[in-house]
Amino acid sequence: MIQGWQDNGTNRYNGTWQEVMGGDGMLAFIDWNNDQNMWGSQYEGSLNRSTNGGNSWSSAVGNINEAGAWVTPWSQDPVNAGTIYAGFVNLWKSTNGGISWTKISAFTNNTTMTSFTVSPADNLVIWVSKPGGFYRTTNGGTSWTTITNVPPGTITAIACSNTDPNKAWITYSGFNNNNKVFQTTDQGVTWTNLSASIPNIPINHIVYQNNSNDALYIGTDVGAFYKDATSAIWQPFSNGLPNVIVSQLAIHYATNTIRASTYGRGMWESGLYVPGSYPPAAAFGSSLNISCPGSAVQFSDYSAGQPTSWNWSFPGGTPSTSTQQNPLVFYNTAGTYPVTLITNNAIGGDTTTYNNFIIIASSSQADPATTGDVRCGPGTVNLSATGSGTGTLRWWDAPGGGNLLTTGNNYSPNITATTTFYVDEELPMGQTDFVGESGTGSGTGAFFTANDIRGLYFDVTSPVIIQSFEVYSNSAGDRTIEIIDAQGNTYADTTIFIPASPTQPFTVNVNFTVYPGNNYFIKCRGLVDLYRMSSGAVYPYNSTAVNITGSNAGSPGYYYFFYFWTYTEIACNTGRTACVALDTCEIAGLDDLNDINNFEIFPTQSGRIHC
Repeated sequence: MIQGWQDNGTNRYNGTWQEVMGGDGMLAFIDWNNDQNMWGSQYEGSLNRSTNGGNSWSSAVGNINEAGAWVTPWSQDPVNAGTIYAGFVNLWKSTNGGISWTKISAFTNNTTMTSFTVSPADNLVIWVSKPGGFYRTTNGGTSWTTITNVPPGTITAIACSNTDPNKAWITYSGFNNNNKVFQTTDQGVTWTNLSASIPNIPINHIVYQNNSNDALYIGTDVGAFYKDATSAIWQPFSNGLPNVIVSQLAIHYATNTIRASTYGRGMWESGLYVPGSYPPAAAFGSSLNISCPGSAVQFSDYSAGQPTSWNWSFPGGTPSTSTQQNPLVFYNTAGTYPVTLITNNAIGGDTTTYNNFIIIASSSQADPATTGDVRCGPGTVNLSATGSGTGTLRWWDAPGGGNLLTTGNNYSPNITATTTFYVDEELPMGQTDFVGESGTGSGTGAFFTANDIRGLYFDVTSPVIIQSFEVYSNSAGDRTIEIIDAQGNTYADTTIFIPASPTQPFTVNVNFTVYPGNNYFIKCRGLVDLYRMSSGAVYPYNSTAVNITGSNAGSPGYYYFFYFWTYTEIACNTGRTACVALDTCEIAGLDDLNDINNFEIFPTQSGRIHC
């Protein structure tokens, strides 16, 4: 085994660790066909090779004349042991161990490569990721296709099936709860999001287990996870592993083990994942966490360990308990509610409670009063409701979520059996207000391109629609603007074309509906290149319903990207009130077989039925 240890050189393991090359050790690998051939690198593409097991080294840069990333990706062809590749601005190929190289791409994107992978199922299929670009070749580099139908952001790693050249997986860095792992089964024509159940943390690496049912391992900022094609859930796979960043994973097939390199805690090894041999670890998510009364919340089981039974508890919800794996629950009363999930399988069980998990904001008005109707048999009923008089009464077919049937004080539907309808009151919009730094004149700064993780924290004290804010853009292009909630979930996002406007503010209309909560975070995902103040910001920026509390810069005075926010307060609708249309002649299972209307049913005092 060989590893780059940055400040501590490149080190080889043969029972004990020994430094074999000095300098800042970066990516290194050993020839899978001849372990005397080794390759190691230092920062920004200083490539080296050894033909005697690491005892001596020579340069492997050859004729490469481009810049490389701080950690320059390079690796051996998985099919042809005599070929290696290195990713700089372009992809380079060597068939003599790095003595000389051939450039096999001509990318117009001049950023340095972050990762590439050669398919072991067909080594003419190669995938390349760079900041602002994702590419594929199916002919060994003669021509390249730009892949545009994937989310923006930093693709950190690419894995390929060893039996199917159409299959590949990509991982993302950053803190977007929706974009972690994606899969293609048709060489990038379409992609499937596999991110559900992964914590909102950067994904640093992915490895495919050969000859498996699409078994995958990912290395993240908080350990490793596993899934295969039989499960939609990523299983935590970090027992005994320190709670540290996993930077790279590799499977050692000779010993059926997987190895993980970590940031600051060395190399770790484990046996491969064995499905069905672990007790469950209860975990779950929901379609929303903050809303108004009448909300329908879809809960999703993300438990590891393949549980076989589920027991949910939903205080404040309807139903209040469930044994379904993924139940739908209605919340009709303002309040803050916990959720509990108990999971079990043949090996054991686990319980997880998330306190303050569901927040239903209160309405300024009382729930409507309703008057139902009674009839015998199918036909029209006349229903009515009374509200505060300041809003619009809405009729629904469910106590939460559901379909809007009509509006107004009265509703006259046709029924075929006893039916319950539900009424709430939608209230008018409130006042418009403004918040945030008003422009770039109050402090120094620059256009920011270093990453896409910087932004602003803000609190919301009553429901609002954030309609717009102003930005200063150094370049034209699509920007994806997202709000992340306090649990790390993507709360809202939108992609908008922003023209170059470096000296005049450009108004970005986003129309984000945001409910009361603390520690929301707004930022760009992918391309930024917007103006950031590096001095002059004075927090908090307070207003009637939105307070900008700070940035994640770690230093005072910084203010990121979004100036002069405009928002309008919205009043939460009321809760829903039931309104029953009662069919007094509805008796299941009996019918007048002759259809001559002389079949009568009436109850006796004893409760028996006489005909």
